[in-house]
Amino acid sequence: KWQTLIAGVLAVVAAFLTVAAMFAADRHQQNRHDSLVKLNLRADRLQIERAHDVLWKYENVLPSFSTNLEAFMRRVNQEPDLSPPPSLQLIKAGLEHFGAALNDPMVADAQKLFSANLVQCYRSTMFFCRVGTREDYTLVQIANGQMEKIDEAHMSRAVGEIAALQAFATEYRRLLVGTLELLQSYDS
Repeated sequence: KWQTLIAGVLAVVAAFLTVAAMFAADRHQQNRHDSLVKLNLRADRLQIERAHDVLWKYENVLPSFSTNLEAFMRRVNQEPDLSPPPSLQLIKAGLEHFGAALNDPMVADAQKLFSANLVQCYRSTMFFCRVGTREDYTLVQIANGQMEKIDEAHMSRAVGEIAALQAFATEYRRLLVGTLELLQSYDS
């Protein structure tokens, strides 16, 4: 007389246990998936962090680099300037430091994780860095205040080089900020 009722209760209990086991398996699988995603993101984050550290290593050179470029432009525009003459050596040394950072394998490896804008920024810094490494006697003349000895063609080329170096400084700053923002996005 109670056999059907007992069988029904056992079937409901068995179904409940089966559903509970399925939920536990799903939770375990989701936890495992989340752990794998975190491990992959951790590897990407570490790669961005290494690139960021390499780029920021020379961040303190950027202000003097920019100051020297501004001094060159003041000289070109023949504005009154009480500051010391610009130093082409400081600019060249800065470019060597920046070039070393940009060519570091850790930065190149992290490029695949950059956004499209950050990749473009990286490429333009590489281009402008190569442009600025040439020797230019006109810039030496400008630094020495020998403006009257420079013809218009050479002056025009020197202004172009200074503008390219200023663009480099701007793009390098954008690259620094971009890698920092990317790094912070991994933390959130």
